[in-house]
This record gives sequence, structure tokens and C-alpha cells, in this order.
Amino acid sequence: MRSNRMISRAGVIGISALIVLGACSEGGSKPASGTAKEPTHITVSVAQAQDINGLLWNVGIEQGFFEKHGVIVDKVIPAEGGGTTLQNVIAGKLPFGQVATAAVVNGYREGLPVKIIGGATEVPYEIGWGVAANSRFKTVDDLKNTTWGFTNAGSVTEAMSYLVPEAAKLDTKSIKRVSTGGVGAGIALLQSGAVDVTFIPPLTALEHKKDVRVILQASEVLPSYELTVMVTAREYAEKNPDVAKGMLAGAQDAIEWIYANPDKAGERYAKMAQVDVAAATEIIKKFIEVKVYGLAFNPEAFKAVEKGLQATDGIDSVDWGGLLTDAYLPEGHKGTIPGK
Repeated sequence: MRSNRMISRAGVIGISALIVLGACSEGGSKPASGTAKEPTHITVSVAQAQDINGLLWNVGIEQGFFEKHGVIVDKVIPAEGGGTTLQNVIAGKLPFGQVATAAVVNGYREGLPVKIIGGATEVPYEIGWGVAANSRFKTVDDLKNTTWGFTNAGSVTEAMSYLVPEAAKLDTKSIKRVSTGGVGAGIALLQSGAVDVTFIPPLTALEHKKDVRVILQASEVLPSYELTVMVTAREYAEKNPDVAKGMLAGAQDAIEWIYANPDKAGERYAKMAQVDVAAATEIIKKFIEVKVYGLAFNPEAFKAVEKGLQATDGIDSVDWGGLLTDAYLPEGHKGTIPGK
């Protein structure tokens, strides 16, 4: 998280991670298990692949969870970003993706035939708000009449700059907001006094202990917010349901392994992020404690996204019933689609 991993709006809005289908048949058998009979090869492309999003895929590959369900992840490569990537999902070039929820909503509203087939990260622990290490601000209650720095317009951090102060019961009318352009730029503006509070992800907080102090994690006041989701082109999922089911089943197994093995997951994350094992394990244990990962649909998490979009994009409501489907999620991990 040493760079800005929040997704800004660009075209349809940037993508946080993409799963690219490799050499495989468009068809798919339908065994009783609901997963592909013949292994389907995919390449996983994850933005900030050395960060927390990549851990799920790393574990799934290493432990053989995807292959167990008929899907072989050959390799992990960096995501492409930008609005064109969602268009590629629709075109069938990139049949699956782990995408910023706001990106999918905006694409769907523009008429793109997308379907959210599962949740991904539903607790905003990674959204920290920091002040300068020597700041006079000591608690959240001190943050009245302050300027908050978010990364880019249309990003999750912009939405959080509205949702978090409100949830913390601050006078939101007294809050000013500034786009910093990125995490590093936000810290620079913090040190110059141009902003009072800025977005600080967990790894950045560890790396800049001498410069910044996290005064609030978003999850402390906003326990649910669907940061990213699993998405597919509607036609691809309909034609290849077993592949979608197999991919999600493998992801669910990986999530359960992470939750059951915090120390091993911490070691794996430390290697991915190239940071101290103790620090990485501390972050992973916190992620597990607040249950960041989850494929099952959580209505409250999606409602929070909708509220954020109302503030940043002027969207009155989202047709979650039309956008979400639980048809491919593992039994016992479907959750509830908002409005149903």
C-alpha cells in the first residue's frame, strides 16, 4: 500500500484487480459439484499484486484451492487499470474481475451488461485517516473544522471523506475536502499544513511512523463498505456457469484458510509486500478480526457504497437486484442481495 491503491474514476472508473481468462474453451460441462469438469486455465491480474488483494489469489494458488474446483490459475500479473478494462470484461476478453464496486455501478448505469457475482472486500479497515505525528489533533472529536485529503475524484477515499466524518458524528458542514492525487502527495500536503487529515493505508502507516499518526480507521465507525467485488460479463457467466462457480469456490477456500492461519498468512503477506513479518502479521490479524474478506453479499456494505455514491456522483439509488446475482456463489456463502 505504498502507492495509491484506491481507484479513481477514469472513463467508467478504474479497476482495482482483474482476473484474465487464459486458454480455455468457451463451453463448460455441468458436473454435480457445479465446477468445471475439465480444468480451465486463467491468469490473474491484480492491481498492487504485492498488497492485500493479491493475498487471496496467492493462497488459492499455493494451496491448490482453485485447481480443486476445476480452475487453474497459471500466473498473477499486474492489472491494467483505466475505464477500458471494464469494457474488456464486457467484450469477453477479461471475463472475470475483482473490481472497485463504484466502477461496476457506474458501468451498469451506463448500460454495460455486467453482473456482480460475489463480494470481495467488505470492511474498510484499509482506509485509515492520519494526521501529522506532532499534530495537535489527538482524537476524532478534535477534527471539527478540518481539511481532509482524499486521493482522486470518484475514488473510495473521496466517498469515505464524506461517510467517515458523518459516522463519527462530526459536523460534516465544517469539513473541507481536497484531492491530493495520491498517498505520497497526501503525506506531503499533510506535512506542509495544506490538509489536516489525509488517507493513510496500513502499510504506509507502518513505513511512516515518524511522520504520520493514524487517528481513525474507517472501520471503527463504518463497519461495512463493499470496497471491491467479483464481476463478470453477463453473457460469459451465463454460458460458463461452472467456471464462475469454480473460481468463487476456490476464492472461498482461500479466504477460510487465511482466517484459520493468521501467522502463515502473515508470513505470506510479508513476502509479497516485502515488509517485516511481525508488521505484516499484525495487519493480517486485524484484517481477520474485522473480517475484511467475504464473498457473501452483505446488504449493509452495499448500502454504504450507495450512500457514498450519492455524495460523490449524485446517484440517488442503485438497482442492486439487477446488478447482483448469487447464482454462482458457494452454498452457505450467498448472503442477501440488497432489497430482497
